[in-house]
Formats: sequence, structure tokens, C-alpha cells
Amino acid sequence: MYNFIFWGFAYLITGVAILFAVRGYRAVRRGDYGLHRTLMNIACNLILFFVAAYVVKVLVLGREDKTAWESLYLYTLYIHEGFIGLMLVTGIWARWLSHQFKDTLFKDKLSEIMAKKRKLHGRLGKICLGSAGCGLFTATIILIGMFGRL
Repeated sequence: MYNFIFWGFAYLITGVAILFAVRGYRAVRRGDYGLHRTLMNIACNLILFFVAAYVVKVLVLGREDKTAWESLYLYTLYIHEGFIGLMLVTGIWARWLSHQFKDTLFKDKLSEIMAKKRKLHGRLGKICLGSAGCGLFTATIILIGMFGRL
């Protein structure tokens, strides 16, 4: 029961982080780089909070007992973990790139290297956001299965 409550909490945090990230994506599309940075920092901090909470959860509650899980939910979990891994890798990479060009954020003229970094940052951000959405979708299926086993 406590694991289910934790995962419901994690689902909520992740959903809110995705909402902030979507708003951040819309802000950058409008050219509002300052708001984009603020919203993406909030989204990243929410995900970091979840990661820290997950570590505490594993230490206190342990890992889930998956022996009673049906194959559908196990495969969905593995797919979910792949999406989350992709989200973390692309998100960290995008954030790392953003620190490299943060001083040029409001400049009109960019070097070719900074322009390429910004473009890669944008691509990574889109992949991160897409994988986060897919991760939330697969988490929905997993939570339904957990609820059914309560």
C-alpha cells in the first residue's frame, strides 16, 4: 500500500514537471528565453526532487515485489524504465548545453558553435519532453496494475 501511495505521489510530481516543461517549451517558441529558463529549472528541480525521494523510498520501503505482476505490466515497466532513462540522459545533456551558452542567451549575434549548441539543446529538449510524456503514459498503465493488485 505504501509503495502505491509513493508511486501516486511520484506520478503527480512528474505530471506537474511535464506541465512546467510544456509551458517552458511554449515560452521559447514565443522567444521568451528568460521564462523558458525559469520554467525548465522548475521542471528539472521537480525531477531531481523525485529522484531523491525515490532513493529514500528504496531505503525505507524497499523495491517492489514483482513476483505477482502479469507479463503486460512487467513489459510495460521495462519500456517505462527505458523512457525514463532516455528522459534523464537527454535532459541532463540539454541542461549541460544550456550552461555553456547561458551568457549568450540575450545576444542577437551568435557564433556558429553556440548556434549549433542551441540547436542540439532544442532537439534534446524535445526528445526529453517526448520521453517524459511516454514515461507518464506507461506509468499510468503500471499504476492501474498496482491498484488492481492492492
